[in-house]
Amino acid sequence: MGRYAFFNTGLEYKFKFALQSSEDMLYFAGVSYNGRDENELVHIWNKTDLIKIKEKLYDYYAEEVDLTKFEKNLSGTYDLKYHLEQITDNYTYVLGYLIYHQLHYVDELSVNYEL
Repeated sequence: MGRYAFFNTGLEYKFKFALQSSEDMLYFAGVSYNGRDENELVHIWNKTDLIKIKEKLYDYYAEEVDLTKFEKNLSGTYDLKYHLEQITDNYTYVLGYLIYHQLHYVDELSVNYEL
């Protein structure tokens, strides 16, 4: 049983049980706020975070993903997720790229998730 993160784009992300901390979300810039209770966070990014996120992605994996192969919408983000899960088991990297991709089609990205 893992925890879920719910993005304002409609993407539902499941943290990998016993393999991934929900605190991975904090690694990719943006700003966090407390949610409805102390075990819930809201994290928000905007276009200015794109450069910082890309820099962090290189910390995890040197090869860049060609985002032009993935539509700039929710369907494209799910396609990207599937692609990344085929080439790496670095879940922090996958999460970072999903955040990065979504910021290419929304001005402000937010997510609600449990710690």
